[in-house]
Amino acid sequence: MCARDRRLKEIQMWSIIRETLLYICFLSLLYTVIFSNCQSNSYSQVKHLQNFLLNSRQMDDDYTKISTINQYWNWLENSFISNIRAQEWYNGDAPRNLSGFINDKSSRLIGWVTMRQLRIKSDLCPAHVNEIISTCRYDYSFSNEDKNSYKPGWVVNETIQTYSSSINQSFIYSTSKDLDTYIYVGDHGTYGSGGYVYEFRGRLVDLQ
Repeated sequence: MCARDRRLKEIQMWSIIRETLLYICFLSLLYTVIFSNCQSNSYSQVKHLQNFLLNSRQMDDDYTKISTINQYWNWLENSFISNIRAQEWYNGDAPRNLSGFINDKSSRLIGWVTMRQLRIKSDLCPAHVNEIISTCRYDYSFSNEDKNSYKPGWVVNETIQTYSSSINQSFIYSTSKDLDTYIYVGDHGTYGSGGYVYEFRGRLVDLQ
């Protein structure tokens, strides 16, 4: 019995050693894959794209200083859209062989730019406020997120004007499963993973 027990203990010991070695090999491989792709230029690249697309280096149309709806639309139409497509060079030459590049002429898009909007429900105001304003909108939260689908112009009924399929689709609520997205934790709140998505596809003249 002693020899048999000793043999069983040896088998268990070697099994533990084998599992430990396999675990160490797995961690080593994981460590190699994760840290071998780290580059010192990654931070600079991200910072450049943030400053470039948010236009924070300019006095006009700086996204970080937006406080009104009109300022947002000015930034979107006059800065953001023009910067996601390569424009003419400083000397007026056409941007040849730069299809798919953004306007910094060095960064290339993989796929296309998307913009996701989250909306809040509009409720009737309480009686004591109703004399001043009829519709109340509260801060965003998961409980008051609007998940209804609309027609262009945020209306329920059909409109007379004809819109492209991308615009029509942007007024239809998409779930996180549709978008393959996750909950986002921002500086001012936590935001749901669904929303109304517009895809910036096509030529610049079409986007404008």
